[in-house]
Amino acid sequence: MTRDEIIMEKQKIIDKYGVWTAHTIHLGYDVYTRDVDIIETWRVDRYRQILKNFGYNDLSKLRILDLASCEGLFAIEFARHGAKTLGIEGRRANLEKAIFAKNVLELSTAEFVQDDVRNLNADKYGVFDVTFCCGILYHLDMPDVIRFIKKMSEVTKHLLFIDTHVSLPNLRKNPFNLSKMSDFVWEEQSYKGRYYVEQGSTPEEKESALWSSLDNIKSFWLERSSLYKALNQYDFVSIYENLWDPQVPIDEIDRLNFIAVKNQNN
Repeated sequence: MTRDEIIMEKQKIIDKYGVWTAHTIHLGYDVYTRDVDIIETWRVDRYRQILKNFGYNDLSKLRILDLASCEGLFAIEFARHGAKTLGIEGRRANLEKAIFAKNVLELSTAEFVQDDVRNLNADKYGVFDVTFCCGILYHLDMPDVIRFIKKMSEVTKHLLFIDTHVSLPNLRKNPFNLSKMSDFVWEEQSYKGRYYVEQGSTPEEKESALWSSLDNIKSFWLERSSLYKALNQYDFVSIYENLWDPQVPIDEIDRLNFIAVKNQNN
C-alpha cells in the first residue's frame, strides 16, 4: 500500500470504530496508528530481551498467544519478528483495528479472533510456547481470575507473561477506590485481594468502555502472595518480577510484570 492508501484506509477504520486508544503501531512510511509521540516498541523490546534470556533468540520457532490483545500490539510486533501469533480480543472495535494493522503490514503469521478470553481452552486454540496476559487479569472477578490462570496453564508450554495490578497490603493512596482487603474461598483455597468497580453497567456502556471489563461490574485484584499461590497451584514452578522502574519502593508499586515458568517435567 502507498502512504496515501494507508492513511485513507486508516481513516475509514477511525470513522467506523473510533481512534486508536491503546497501541502505537508503525504502519509504514511515517504513519502510525496513533498520532502521539509515545512509541511502544520499547515494551516489546523488553519482552524480547527476556525471551532471549530464556534462550529464545529465534522467534520464528515460537507460537505466541496474546490474550485480550486490544489493538494488537504484541501479536503484531512479535509476528514482525517471525513468531506465529494469535490475538484473542473481546471487543469488535479493537479487533478491527488489529486486523487492519496486520493487513497493512502483510503479516501472514499473525491471526486475530473475537472471543472472551474466559473461553480459552487447548481444544479450541491449541497450545503455545509463550502466553502474554497484559492488562486483563485485573479486569476479572472471582472466581474467574483463578479459572483463567488455570486455563492459561493448560495452553502454555513454557512462559507466561502477566502485566497486572495487584492489591497492596497497605494503601497509602487509593486512586482506584479499591475496597478493603477481602478473602475469597474457591475450591477450598483462600485468596486475598481488593475489589474494584469497573466502568459501565449496561451492555452498551460496557461495549464502549474500551478499557474496562466485558461484562462483570466489579473485578478482584489479587494480592501478590495470592497471585503467586494461584500460579504455583496450576503448575508454574518459578515466578520472576520485572520492574519498569526499580527506583520505586516495591511496597508502593501496584502494577507489576510477572514472568511465570511452567513445569516442563509433566
